[in-house]
Amino acid sequence: MISRTWLAACMGVVAGVLAVVLAAISAPGGSSPPPAATTPRCVTAPAPAAEAPTATTAAQTPATGAPLTLSGRQKAPILGGTIVLNANQEGSGSGATISDPNGGPGFTITHSAINQATVGAYPSLFVGQHGNLVTRHDPFPLQLSAIRPGQVITSVHSVTPRSACSARWVDFYDIFLTAGAHANQFSSTREELEIWQNAGNRAPGGTPVARGVRLDGRLYDVYNHVTDANTIAYVPRRFASGSFHGDLRPFIQDSIRRGYAQPNWYLTDVEHGFEINSGNVVGLGDANFSVQVGGNSSSP
Repeated sequence: MISRTWLAACMGVVAGVLAVVLAAISAPGGSSPPPAATTPRCVTAPAPAAEAPTATTAAQTPATGAPLTLSGRQKAPILGGTIVLNANQEGSGSGATISDPNGGPGFTITHSAINQATVGAYPSLFVGQHGNLVTRHDPFPLQLSAIRPGQVITSVHSVTPRSACSARWVDFYDIFLTAGAHANQFSSTREELEIWQNAGNRAPGGTPVARGVRLDGRLYDVYNHVTDANTIAYVPRRFASGSFHGDLRPFIQDSIRRGYAQPNWYLTDVEHGFEINSGNVVGLGDANFSVQVGGNSSSP
């Protein structure tokens, strides 16, 4: 017959083992922070369907422009100079070739021989001041503390073929916040605020500073890293296919609350494009890019 003393001792041992196991499961690493969130899975997205023109829309839609092909560090104004298309090679590599067949607010990557650990190019569209180049009817600078809800709205449709998901790249907004109203953002105190849309085999750099932050209706993980600028990246928990339409104010205000940007700084530039590292990125592209400030739009 099993004695009560022996049974109690056995139960005590089992309870101790369970306590150790549960502690190991619930608190790995003791008081250390949880591991960084993983990058969401690449999402494919086709080009947006073209709307059949009617007599009314044909009369309301302004002409776009001649076909464009850019490479290296070439830039070209489109839509009367209200947007600039930028092949934006970085470093001394081979860069990428991009095509805009109708001079509208978009482009497609048609060639890339980039194969490196660092970024080889950031083909993109921008509104505002990029270096010493300023777009026509530039709606910026806007002081950050004065930006109202819904005042700065941006839209884009990102095209991602399935073949590109095995390459290394990031699809994101790059938004420049500078200490000076008309400062060259490449030499002034500044922050680059990134809003990721999609990625192929790329993880955010730097340190995770917040997880599951709800901004403009979506959940984001927030990362901070410093290279030639202080960069804060908002990476969605799940990439959405295709289009983005959002208010920039919640992201700017979150950055101010975290101490990265300052209320007396200025929004000077909004860009969207693809950072390329390596692999087959042909077919990645943007369509229908626009930046609306107080009801005035950069695209037709």
